[in-house]
Amino acid sequence: MSRKKILIVEDEIVVAMDLKVRLEFLGYDVVGICDQGEQVPEFVERVRPDLVLMDIVLAGKVDGIEAAQRLRDAYEVPVIFLTAHSDEATLMRATVSDPYGYLVKPFSEVELRTTIEVSLHNHGKQRRTTRESEWFAKAAGFFDGAIILCDETGAVRRMNSLAEAITGWESKAAIGKAVPEVLVLRHPQTGQTLSRLAMAHQEEQSESGSIGAILLSADRSEIPVRVMPIPLTESPDKLVGALFLFKEDSGLLSAAKDDFAHAANLILTAQLSKLDGEHLLAEHCYQRALKLMERTLGPADWKVRNVAKDLAELYRTRGKSLDARIAAARAESIWGRESGTAPPSDPAVNGEKDSLPINGEGWGGVF
Repeated sequence: MSRKKILIVEDEIVVAMDLKVRLEFLGYDVVGICDQGEQVPEFVERVRPDLVLMDIVLAGKVDGIEAAQRLRDAYEVPVIFLTAHSDEATLMRATVSDPYGYLVKPFSEVELRTTIEVSLHNHGKQRRTTRESEWFAKAAGFFDGAIILCDETGAVRRMNSLAEAITGWESKAAIGKAVPEVLVLRHPQTGQTLSRLAMAHQEEQSESGSIGAILLSADRSEIPVRVMPIPLTESPDKLVGALFLFKEDSGLLSAAKDDFAHAANLILTAQLSKLDGEHLLAEHCYQRALKLMERTLGPADWKVRNVAKDLAELYRTRGKSLDARIAAARAESIWGRESGTAPPSDPAVNGEKDSLPINGEGWGGVF
């Protein structure tokens, strides 16, 4: 493990040299000593420290607090203030620049090391959170499907609602688990588990970099998907995470698969899940069952209508009023084709349904 680089900003040379010796004894690499606040940004630009130990009182026009504020605006480097002054006015002024630590002279090696390590840890954690938010936002900006973000260890860090629906995992339960536990993928022909998408099966990737696979969801249903793994790196040799972007791909379904029997199992799972209060899993099962039954029986079959009505009721339970209206109108449209009238007891009738985007294929499923 490389030694952390520390820049000392102190205008008393004796104090600075003593601090340098103490830091090197503790295992840190002192990359420079700066004695003027005006020169701090230039030093940081040149030596790129992991942390700055900044005396508050410096000779010149720029003191340590102002120098720290300039660093905060231009560089991602944590600052620890050093001072002989512990009065409330100094503390209040120092907090404006968001320091990671505050050491009052004189301080021991234990205090010095503890403050440095805690500051480096908190800065790394904050930097990772910010970086992950940026990556996730960028992915959501260009991809309208399911998204899972993992860290360098392969642990799930974030997932969007579509990823929750398709995998059957809620984010709070999935975060921290290894990606292969949540995103269970199998080869569409051999059934072998795909665990290292970014490195294996490169010959099967499409021109877009996506891979065809069968996703085994939490309810044990098999969902054909196309997955695009995107490694996230800080340098050519440093992997810091990965994004997995995926969507359903019905083209991978086997023609011999008994879709109707599978749909029946999904409906049963949905009903049991609803009774157990697992509404997200029930919603996903109803959505999958509806798609399978539409493909097997056609979009106007009465069995399709019943599943659509059940899904509408579940949407209302979860507070998804728009989705509930769309599903209810989907059921009504089937009733109307059979009898020429809409059932008066259904909740979304007379005026509401006319404005809804109803069609036989994309009425409001997962994608």
